[in-house]
Amino acid sequence: MTQKAIAKLIQIKKGRISHYENGHRHPTINIFLKWIDVLKISKKSIESHIIIFNYPKINFILNKFPYKEMPEHAEIIAHTLFDGTVGRGNSFYYETRNNMEQEMFSDLVKKIGMGTALYHSNQNGVKSYGLSSVASNLLINHYGFERRKLPKKIIALALKNPSWKNSILRACFIDEGSNGKIKLKDNILVASSLKNEILAKQIVQLLKNNYSHKLCIYHKRNEFSILLHNKSLTDFYNNTLKDIEYECYYKKVNTQRMICRLQPSKFRW
Repeated sequence: MTQKAIAKLIQIKKGRISHYENGHRHPTINIFLKWIDVLKISKKSIESHIIIFNYPKINFILNKFPYKEMPEHAEIIAHTLFDGTVGRGNSFYYETRNNMEQEMFSDLVKKIGMGTALYHSNQNGVKSYGLSSVASNLLINHYGFERRKLPKKIIALALKNPSWKNSILRACFIDEGSNGKIKLKDNILVASSLKNEILAKQIVQLLKNNYSHKLCIYHKRNEFSILLHNKSLTDFYNNTLKDIEYECYYKKVNTQRMICRLQPSKFRW
């Protein structure tokens, strides 16, 4: 069937068919349904070729994830929860004002191979990198993303696999942690004044078996801070911060300085 014949049957211009076939534009839901009806294609027969379809009234069964599961997926989701937002089309955006942290997030997006990082500036002038709507929705659907806590599937993977666990802890420390910026502090807070109790308890769950820590609660403001004891500093650095490629990132540098001051005989780089 020619483009002209299809366009006439679904009542659109021929040029739009050409745009759809070349990938320059995408059909609306109604046009898509008319199109498969005209070509006598059942929804069931094309389900295996669809990786995402966000339209609750249309019942497509999507049960495949076209990418390999990676710890970086968990890190991107954690960054979105700690210091990001879910924007239009369910796109993940990372809203930290630290330029180096933005670049680190952009590198994460490149690493997972789901498209390039999108650059965005909101009405308040906050510039941020984000993940495309399609890529974000793939992660949302596959891992069961929730806006207030880490998905159960990711927690289960993190409890079994250290690389998944350390990806989440790294995101938490970068976004919510503290070890001093101008002046070095006497301890590391994996999370400082976190207002989400569920997330705080999930991070404690991940720290539980490998790191000596303490959960501090400020009841008046309902804030949660997680203190990492000195004897766990070297392990925390080696497991979560050592692989950060930005050598001048201040939280990495300050952790190195703190370890050398508190445990000089145990730390080498």
